[in-house]
Amino acid sequence: MIATEIAAESIEKYGDALLADIPCRRFGTPEDLGKVLVFLASDAAGYMNGCHVEISGGKRCVQNPQFSYQ
Repeated sequence: MIATEIAAESIEKYGDALLADIPCRRFGTPEDLGKVLVFLASDAAGYMNGCHVEISGGKRCVQNPQFSYQ
């Protein structure tokens, strides 16, 4: 979940539940996305191709249901 105007209603309504599922315990920002996009558009990423870049605060990581991030 990226904290934008589009997501504001969902964050207001479901914010705590959404955060509980994000190991970083914060919503992403447009700046979080921008930093990755600048890298991908730069010469530093010139040899990259066909990769998946996950910008989710760890939401899609394998989690042990017995472990609490809090």
